[in-house]
Amino acid sequence: MASQKNTTTGRAVSMASMGAGIAGSYVGYLLQRAFLGEAKGKIKLKSTHVRAARRMADEMQALRGPAMKLGQMLSLQTGVLPDEILTELATLQMEAPGMHPSLVRVQLKGSLGREPEEIFKQFTAEPFAAASLGQVHHAVTREGERVAVKIQYPGIRRAIENDFRLFRTFSKPAQASGHIPKSAIDEIEEQIIAETDYLREADNIEFLADRLAPLSFVKVPRVLREYSSDKVLTMSLMTGRHLEDFLAQRPSQKLRNQLGANLATISSMMTRVSHSWTSAA
Repeated sequence: MASQKNTTTGRAVSMASMGAGIAGSYVGYLLQRAFLGEAKGKIKLKSTHVRAARRMADEMQALRGPAMKLGQMLSLQTGVLPDEILTELATLQMEAPGMHPSLVRVQLKGSLGREPEEIFKQFTAEPFAAASLGQVHHAVTREGERVAVKIQYPGIRRAIENDFRLFRTFSKPAQASGHIPKSAIDEIEEQIIAETDYLREADNIEFLADRLAPLSFVKVPRVLREYSSDKVLTMSLMTGRHLEDFLAQRPSQKLRNQLGANLATISSMMTRVSHSWTSAA
């Protein structure tokens, strides 16, 4: 049975509660600001940002789906949102809990037309990574290739539209004060909806693989079209390490310099790729 937060009414109640909490935080600050000096006013505003963002992060974590994705993308709005808000929302970058294995089977069969064991030689029911819009599973093809299978959560596009409609309504006080610009919300919704089209993502992966091929130190996974759809994306499995784990091993300055140079090269290449991509579109 779906939890209350997964129903339309439950999500609306959670959004309303979140909006009321955020509004209350800033209304309280505005009422006190006139009685505070400049220094104390700045301290109070920072604490208000922290309290409001922490409330937002807690609710978005519980709601998951597009609400959590919105929080993740807001956490990257450097220079747009206050640092205190960015810090609290950054906690949403952590991994989310996955969907039930039975739902995974339903979604996979609905997208590819067959049961997992009919499609793959091996398929791991538990995801090794789960995020806001989908989760990723280990699998082995009939030909013996190890792959990563990304499966989208069911009904996610409709949930995105509903959540953003609710978020716009309940965040009006923060929008009016300029702390959450409407333009940022519009742009994020457009980006999140685009991420639900896995065939488009497959096209993008292949486009980048072709354009970045001259860089020997860049590896791009290969898309397996026969195991993919608009809601399932299967790619060759590539392993790696999180940045935090890499830095914890205290790499040498020489290696750091090399990686920095590689990143600069990638950045320059991506700028040219972006221009050619726009022209092609």
